[in-house]
Amino acid sequence: MLIVQQLNRPAQNCPIRLSVQPSADIFFLRSSNRRSPIVEKWKKNQENNNKLFSDSNGKVVARVEAINLENLEEAIFDPVKNTYVKGELDWDRYYGNYVYWTYEGVTFDSSIPKTSKILCPLLSLVTYNRNSK
Repeated sequence: MLIVQQLNRPAQNCPIRLSVQPSADIFFLRSSNRRSPIVEKWKKNQENNNKLFSDSNGKVVARVEAINLENLEEAIFDPVKNTYVKGELDWDRYYGNYVYWTYEGVTFDSSIPKTSKILCPLLSLVTYNRNSK
């Protein structure tokens, strides 16, 4: 949940863009993740194309979902191995990446729009239940 404020008041109908840290297979981007595959993404919402608006109290709610680390169907780029992987991922390391909230704000001195980006670090934990079959 994010609460958007402009001039210390809740901002109603403020557009929020949701994005994910680029994968390391895109070499020219400095912000790409070079330590882990991209394993967390915003939950898909086809009707708004990853763009949300704040409500009357300035609140925005979005959900994040992680991929299945044990049964990965689509190949993803692993920067540690420097190759695409699928199936069961290695359990001997951490997986995580950033997701971003981006919104237009207003500066205090005038009505000049200012873009703000909030980085949210996420970490997926691999657990094992020895009682499961």
